[in-house]
Amino acid sequence: MSVTETPMSRPVLLLAALLLTGCAGDDPAVRGGAVMPAPELALPAAIEEVAGRKWVVDAITPGAADPFDWSRLGISLELDPASGTASGYGGCNRWSAGFTSGAAGRIAFDPPRATRMFCAEPEGVMEREAEFLGALAGTHRMTLAEDHLYLERDDGTRITLILDDA
Repeated sequence: MSVTETPMSRPVLLLAALLLTGCAGDDPAVRGGAVMPAPELALPAAIEEVAGRKWVVDAITPGAADPFDWSRLGISLELDPASGTASGYGGCNRWSAGFTSGAAGRIAFDPPRATRMFCAEPEGVMEREAEFLGALAGTHRMTLAEDHLYLERDDGTRITLILDDA
């Protein structure tokens, strides 16, 4: 059986492709119409490339709350290699931790310390803060792709951060 192309077959196929693409709205690699760089293509990052800049958490995978909008919480990370200190905002509390970095792509964090405020809103913020700080403690690898920093643990957990240019 052969398929005969009609004048309407190309527009119908194009429309079908667009509709199927629209169904991918839950894809964490697509945010606001922009495609995130693939973590697999990220290169080992030297501390000089990421230090002194503010990075905001965009996702933790696997995570307890997959479709949660991490970026709106402003959970952040800044690295100061001179003092060997990482610090930031956890969504409710300020936090800090010592860190060491060796060869490009290698980083290790001491257990983070945080202030002890409680925040009821936005809903789930305390759980996300605890999830971030817990994931940070086991990080051993950092890679960079465009404006995305990936912190990875041996258990497969990945923290995705976006450069905050503000």
